Amino acid sequence: MLAGLERKLQTTKPGIAAIPDKERDYRPDPKARTAWELAWHLVTVDVPFLEVIAEA
Repeated sequence: MLAGLERKLQTTKPGIAAIPDKERDYRPDPKARTAWELAWHLVTVDVPFLEVIAEA
């Protein structure tokens, strides 16, 4: 599990770093999340999953 998270970090980190500060609020549609909200979602989506595993 940890090895998989490490691989995910190595691929996610450059993608998030590629979002310019001035473009964080970009949204392709008024109903869409911003670029920064989508990036944050990618980073945090595994947290609830890991919490459930840790509690088991």
